[in-house]
Amino acid sequence: MLDAYKDECRGAFEGANGLAPRKTRATTSPLSLRLSPDERAKLEQDAGQETLSRYIRKRLFGDGIVEPHSRRPTRKSHLPPADMVLLARFLGVLGESQIATNLTQIANAATAGALPVSDDLVDELRASCAEIHEMRNALITALRGARR
Repeated sequence: MLDAYKDECRGAFEGANGLAPRKTRATTSPLSLRLSPDERAKLEQDAGQETLSRYIRKRLFGDGIVEPHSRRPTRKSHLPPADMVLLARFLGVLGESQIATNLTQIANAATAGALPVSDDLVDELRASCAEIHEMRNALITALRGARR
């Protein structure tokens, strides 16, 4: 009884404001599923770059299904790419190494006269410093490029 009255009232007011009646859009029905952290991690790993919804739908219904409109076409990972992680790790190892300290000790020993300094040694030390600087700059450039 109440539904009939509601429909009658709605019909009386539709179009009264001069606007076309609202079109109702078919919406999808949400589904909630509780997973353990390990289960969710496994699903996310298996899904790769797909959204979890798309991946689960494919697993349940196969490839022939028509997917509803998705606001987010691909799943965005919060994890950096493996290359970026590896480059960052290498840059960290280079930064934590004792190279700078060792070069300082060599320079102090040479200044104090405890290390015989030849022109060849000076050239080798300069070349080593230049190579280390070049590696550092290459790593930083690669990390900047991997972020984009």
